[in-house]
Amino acid sequence: MTAGFDIGTEQKAKGRSDINIWYTTVLIGKYTISDQCAVAARVEYYSDEGGVIVAPDLKTMGYSVNFHYAPRSNAVFRIEGRLLQGCNAIFSTADGVLKKQLLPDSLAGGIVLRKYGQIPVSYSTKPTKSIPRPSIGAV
Repeated sequence: MTAGFDIGTEQKAKGRSDINIWYTTVLIGKYTISDQCAVAARVEYYSDEGGVIVAPDLKTMGYSVNFHYAPRSNAVFRIEGRLLQGCNAIFSTADGVLKKQLLPDSLAGGIVLRKYGQIPVSYSTKPTKSIPRPSIGAV
């Protein structure tokens, strides 16, 4: 089990004491099925009310489940499904309708080759709009 928290601040205007604050929390659990297979789940919350990093008044929860397969000791394949849920209607559909939930219509996967450290390689079947994804490291 891994837990994380990240916070940032920015002065709203030069010479003023007002600040914008953004933060994220994350909880990750991983279960190893065998030497080659594992599953993991992640729950995260992201808040950026001042719109410094992503968009104004952004508060969203993210849920994901992924499967890891390591056919060799130096290669890992990963596939992930994800659901995002905003506290307000912040996700737009193709026809411009704003919604609170977003189930990205893409399939994300990745390959990690290990030789002299880790070299992540990612692939997505269809890009989605800019979605907050705090950097939480490899699972």
